[in-house]
Amino acid sequence: MTTPTATVTNMNDKLTQTILDAALKGGMNEVVQRLNEKDEITPDDLLDVVRDLGEIVRQRIHQRDVLAQSILKAAVDAGMIKREAQLSGPEILDAINNLGSAAKETVQRNLRAIEDERILNEFLGETKYTGEPVEIPAESEESPGMR
Repeated sequence: MTTPTATVTNMNDKLTQTILDAALKGGMNEVVQRLNEKDEITPDDLLDVVRDLGEIVRQRIHQRDVLAQSILKAAVDAGMIKREAQLSGPEILDAINNLGSAAKETVQRNLRAIEDERILNEFLGETKYTGEPVEIPAESEESPGMR
């Protein structure tokens, strides 16, 4: 049976290690390295790390929210969803894929139109389009974006 002091010390070590591991995952490598070089890590040191981690998390949540808002605005502007739509993470990923697919289809349609115009002008003897023939990419079943 362990003594209460040994358990508390062990829990303190576990807590310290957990905070330092989280700091490494949060990109605070220099802070962790500096703390590891100290003879003793104080509770105040750990509190500073936790506060900094909280700020990193707050910033990343803000960045995620701004990205999601931008994606939603693009999907609304493209007429794919209604302005008042409230989408979850998977639905936002689906919107990204749909935007990518729509953009790809638009590019292919425009390339076909340019090539059709070039062929028609060539047939009619007009020289409105003087560029090289347009290469239209093969249709793909795979949609662009994250999968």
